[in-house]
This record gives sequence, structure tokens and C-alpha cells, in this order.
Amino acid sequence: MLLVLILVPVYSFIAYSVFEIRQQAKQYALHNASLLVQAAALEQTNLIEFTRQQLFNFAQLPVVRRPAWARLCNRTLAAIRQKNSNYTNMGVINLDGTVRCSALAVQPGLNLADRPYFREALQSRGFVVGGYQIGRISGQPGINLATPVLNAAGEPEGVVFIALNPNLLTQVLFRTVTLPAGTTLFMVNQQGMVLAYEPNPKAWVGKLVPDNPLIRAILANPEKGSLQARGLDGVRRLYVFRRIFSNGPEQVDVSLGLPLRSIYGPADTLLLHAIILMLLLTVLMIALVWINARRLLLGPVEALIEAARRLGKGDLGARTCLPHTPDEFGQLAQSMDDMAEALQRRAEEVERSVQILEEKDRFLTLVGKMAKVGGWEFDPGTLEARWTEEVARIHEMDPRDPISVESGINFYVGDSRARIEAAVKAAIEEAKPYDLELEIVTARGHHRWVRTIGEPSVRNGQVVKVSGSFQDITERRLIEEDIRQLNASLEVKVEERTQELYVANKELEAFSYSVSHDLRAPLRSIDGFSQALLEDYGSLMNEEAMGYLKRVRAATQHMGQLIDDLLVLSRITRADMQREVVDLSALAQEVLDELQRTEPLRCIRLKVEPGLSAQGDAKLIRIALVNLLGNAWKFSSRVPEARIEFGARTGADGRVDFFVRDNGSGFDMAYVDKLFGAFQRLHLASEFPGTGIGLATVARIIHRHGGQVWAEGQVNQGAVFYFTLPGPEGAGWPGHMKGEGT
Repeated sequence: MLLVLILVPVYSFIAYSVFEIRQQAKQYALHNASLLVQAAALEQTNLIEFTRQQLFNFAQLPVVRRPAWARLCNRTLAAIRQKNSNYTNMGVINLDGTVRCSALAVQPGLNLADRPYFREALQSRGFVVGGYQIGRISGQPGINLATPVLNAAGEPEGVVFIALNPNLLTQVLFRTVTLPAGTTLFMVNQQGMVLAYEPNPKAWVGKLVPDNPLIRAILANPEKGSLQARGLDGVRRLYVFRRIFSNGPEQVDVSLGLPLRSIYGPADTLLLHAIILMLLLTVLMIALVWINARRLLLGPVEALIEAARRLGKGDLGARTCLPHTPDEFGQLAQSMDDMAEALQRRAEEVERSVQILEEKDRFLTLVGKMAKVGGWEFDPGTLEARWTEEVARIHEMDPRDPISVESGINFYVGDSRARIEAAVKAAIEEAKPYDLELEIVTARGHHRWVRTIGEPSVRNGQVVKVSGSFQDITERRLIEEDIRQLNASLEVKVEERTQELYVANKELEAFSYSVSHDLRAPLRSIDGFSQALLEDYGSLMNEEAMGYLKRVRAATQHMGQLIDDLLVLSRITRADMQREVVDLSALAQEVLDELQRTEPLRCIRLKVEPGLSAQGDAKLIRIALVNLLGNAWKFSSRVPEARIEFGARTGADGRVDFFVRDNGSGFDMAYVDKLFGAFQRLHLASEFPGTGIGLATVARIIHRHGGQVWAEGQVNQGAVFYFTLPGPEGAGWPGHMKGEGT
């Protein structure tokens, strides 16, 4: 009876201790799992907030706002994506759904107008988070975050988006924190689709499992919770879950499942050992109770009780201080000490994980300080608010000072105060977000311009929180003001220069008229009287005198030709241009036919590439071709087998270069810079007649069309003159070298 009275309390106490240890192990596992799930939620929230700031910053970049800079935009976004492993892609979508630019290559004809996040961003004109989907550009699963690109009038010009890799968060946590074997970590959305899963993500990511009992239980809970259930793989675990994101119909929950054997294994082993030890102890007690009951039983039990009590109070450094001998109490003490050691190691791992999260939080704070961006939030019920250190710094306040909605509004001045009051009221009563640029006066009396963005959080039809970002944009506003003043001064200068150009053109017209009428009359008189002397008195003059008169006539005729060419050059500069699609092949063939009619017996090979066309003034382009083909005709006149070719080539950048090639006398490339200047000649007039105005005329015509002209050649090896013109579809036109042009 005495033995029973001794053993029953001991057995009961050991059973109770094991039960308490088991419960403590469960609570400790729940606590650790909750910390990890909370860490995942914080990481995801920080990632979405950081991405949202990135989107608002990207939307202000010139390469994003200007469609003409699409190539530069592609390169810029590709460079940013390479530095952010979280992003599967990022880009800009036009209002019609076509992709303006993307970090990844886009298939022709791709249209994203049907994407919900695109439509919602245009409709809300604010930041949106889309659902899980497979990217049409990247081909990878992701969650799209988007915000519209607004013009000065607040109207959308496009949508900038970033696609996040949802599986990256679980991979980072799963690989940086030591977890028991068989642990699972996954994310699921409101539709029951698995967004991320570790380990073995390929087996589950992207699958719809809304009917799974575990998934139903998670989705039915509004915020967070825990339960024991069979996972997607059929293994029973202790699951801890938490909602990390909720945006209207879209919500995301993260869940961590710990295998039951990792939680209750040490306690179950301890229980088994305890049962075995208790049975052995009973046998030994029956045999040895009369020898030394206190030394053999009560001492170790008290040590176990003390260790269990300290463990129950959270002292993970508690140990039994009993020798780990092969006997029953030694094994029990070793099991309890091993369990305490394992719990202490896990506590240290969790502490390290928290330190990592704190480091990331400090990094985000540093980034916000550099960008002068911070965050804030307030409770619509109590109107109590809190903000980050950077927001307090912008207001020149101590971050520890209490803040409320009313005291925050008091910083705004003038019209800005009325606008922020109306925006806050609409956010609380109508769940309406806002994005405003307003003026404040800081606690130290400094005027600053800020951008404040507010996003209401709605739960069960009620606004439960309003949060947002706050940025100091004073420097940007000052720069914008300087730009406005500069633009105003530039407009005045442009108007002045336009008036000066108008006066100069009028003076040039008057000069041209004077050249045309006043200079021609003396030249005609000199030429006419010289001809009369030759005809009427030629018999009275010797050969030398007649040679002088012929040279006088030739000089006056050359001077007349120079005047004509100068007048043509002047008209080309001032003439109005009638732009149309010009058939260059037909025009070149017509000029060559006219040249051949002047010398029908000349042996020459002519080649004109068919189907070449461009945008320009047909009359001016014909003058340019007359000069280029005429020069080729003239400078190849001394070649026995002359060749003249008109064609086009495509450069490395896709630009079309037209050319006129001949195998005539050519020129020295050392003097190529003189070719297109007025009165510049590289050959003697006795070799090839001319005034030196033709190529200058060509250069002015091509430049007026916005093109370029250049030449290549070798002495006695011929020359090639290249020029560019806008194509029928604009500059740099491809696809018109094979006859597709008009």
C-alpha cells in the first residue's frame, strides 16, 4: 500500500509533466510558426509596398512617358529587371493594350487589353494588384502590380506594370531558416489556387484545390489561425496560416505546416521512455523500496520536476543536471535535456530570422530616406495616426511625438488644406483613394511641396484603415518652375528669330530680283557687242584679237550660267515644299532617258532599281536627281564602257540609303568635305565644264527633306553619292526596297 501511495503520485506527476511538455512543445511550435508566417507576411507587404513605390517612380520617367523612346525604355527596364530577382517582367502598356516597351522581348501583335489588372488600373487610375496568372510575355507564373501613367491633366496615357514571382518569398524563407524535415510552406489565393509551394513547387504551383479541406478552412478564416489537418500531399501536420494580402476580391494567405512528429516526437519519446521507466521503476521499487527509496527515486524525480517547471515558464536553458547514465532516470534526463536543447536551438534560429527581417526593415528605411519617401496610416474611427521616421523628418518633427489626422492636416496651407480635407473625408466615407501634390509648412516654418497618396482598406464594407505614402517633391517642383520659365523665354526668342528670318528672306528675295535683272543686262550687252564685233569686223582682226573676244564671250556666258545656278539655289532654299509619295525609280529613269537623248550614240550601261519610293517634294527631288545623274553622265564621258546605276541599300540600323554610282573619273577622298560647297570644283573646267553649284543644290534639297547626303570615291575608279529621304511610312522605312512602295 505504501508503494502504491508512493508510485501513483509519481506516475501522475510524470504523466502530467509529459502532457505539459507536449502542450508546451505544441505552443512553442505554434509560436515559432506564427513568427515565420508573420515574417512572410511582413516580407510580402514590404515587397508590394516597395514595388508600388517603384511603379510610381517608373511612371514619372521620361523613357516611360514618351512612346518615341520605346527602345531606350526596353533597355532601361531590362537593366532594372536584372538587378531585381523578384521581378519576372516589367513594362508599359498603351491604352489600346499593345505593349509599348518591356524588359523581355515581346511577340508581334501581343495585346494585354483583356488583363484584369490593366483594365482596373485604367478604371481606378491608381495602384492595383492583379491575380495569379501565367505571363504572356515571360511565360512564367506571377502576380502583376500596375499603376497608370497620367498626363498633366490627370488622364491616363498608359499602364506601367511589374510581374512578381510569388514563389520567391517561400524559397527565401524555406532556404534561410532551418525547418524540420517534412515542413511545407505555401501561399494560396481566394480561388484556391496555389501561388507558391515549398518544397517541390512544380508539383503544386498553379493548381486549383478549392475543395481540399485544409484550403477551405484557411479561406474561411478572415485573418489568421491554426489547425491540425492533412496537407495537399496527404500528410497530417500542424498548420499556422495568416492572410498577407487582401484587395477586394483578391486575397492571399500563407501557411506553414509542421509535421506532427517534429512537434510531439520528443514528448512522445519522453512519454514512451517514461512509461518504460515507470514499469521498470515499479519492478525495482517493489524489490528495492526498503533499501534506499529517497536516493533512487525522489532525487531524480525532483530534478525532472524542476527542469519541467523551468521549461514550462519559458526557461529554455533549464537542464535536469542528472547524469546521462544508461539507467531509466539517466535516459529520461537525457531525453528531457535533449528536448530542451532542441527547443533552445530552434529559439535561436527564430531569433536570427527576426534579426534578418529587422535588417531588411532598416534597409527599406534607408531607401525611403534617400528617396525622401515614407509611409503613414490612421484609424478612421479614432483618427489616431502614425507615420515613419522619414515622414516625421519631412515635417521637421520628432518621430516620437504623437500625431493625429487633425494635427497632420494642420501642416497644409491655403488651397492645399481644403483639398486634403476633402480627400481624407472621401477616403473615410467613400473608400476613395487619392494622389495629391500639395504645399505644407513644416514645424520649423519651412514651405515644402509634398506628394501624398492615400489608399483606404475596406473590410466587410467598412473602411478600417487608411494608409499611404508621403514624398518630399520640393526640388522637383523648383525644377519644373525653372523649366516653365525657360520655355517662356524660349518662346519669345523663337518669335524674335522667326521675325528676323522673315526679314532676311525678304531681303534675299530683293537681292535675287536685283541679280536676275540688274546683273543680266550688262552681261547681255557685253556678249552681244562681242558677237557683233566678231561678225562685223572679224575680217579686220587678227587671230589673237578674235581669240580675246571669244574668251570675253565665254566668260560672260559662264557668268550668266553662274547667276542662273545661284538663282536656282536661292529658290530651292525658299520654295514651299509639297510633300507626297514620289516614285524615285520612275523619276531616275526619266532623267536618264533625257540625258541619253542628248547623246544617242554614246555607249553606256544604265541600271535603275525598280520599286523605290520616298516621301518628299517631287520637283525638288527631280532637281537633285538631275544634278546627281547629270554629274555621273558627265564624269563618266571619258570611260570606254561607262556604267551608271541608281539603287538603294539597307544600313545596319534599318535606314534606307539611296545611291547614284558611276565608274567615271572619281575624286580624291582627301577633298570630300569640299564636294557639297558652292563653287567648289575638284576638276578643271577644261576637263569637265560646270559651275560648282550642282552638288550644293543637291545638299540643300536633301537637308530640307530632313535627310543626309555623302559621297565615296577613288581617282579614276568612279564615285558613289548616297542620300536618305523619309519613306512612305516615315524615316527609317523598311520594306520598300522590293517594290512594296507606291
